[in-house]
Amino acid sequence: MKMSNIFKLVQQKLCSSIAQEMGLSKNLLQRSFHAFSQPVKQIGEKLVERPLLSTLDQIFLIPSCGFKYKDVLRKRCRDCFIVVKDRQAMVLCKTHPRHKQKKIMPKEKDTWLVTHHTTGKFRDW
Repeated sequence: MKMSNIFKLVQQKLCSSIAQEMGLSKNLLQRSFHAFSQPVKQIGEKLVERPLLSTLDQIFLIPSCGFKYKDVLRKRCRDCFIVVKDRQAMVLCKTHPRHKQKKIMPKEKDTWLVTHHTTGKFRDW
């Protein structure tokens, strides 16, 4: 059974039971569940047809970069500053967010000290 069919069944049962208890019309309640009963393409097309939303021709996105992971951290401008949080060093910059860097932290397993007691074939314990 498809998910859309399941949503339609749930919508019909919920709308009819809530409408009976609250004395509302089914059409009013079905408006809030319109996303379940229509394919995604139809939902997007109907948004453009509305007069208030048609004035917004473009959606503006503000690009933001994530952290660059480096072995050696460098300040790239005078506004860059180094912050240590949870034993992780990072460079942050308020004027140029593209300068954000984090230090590559070794895995805990790679920082263990291995001695002759832990590397032999036979163990005393």
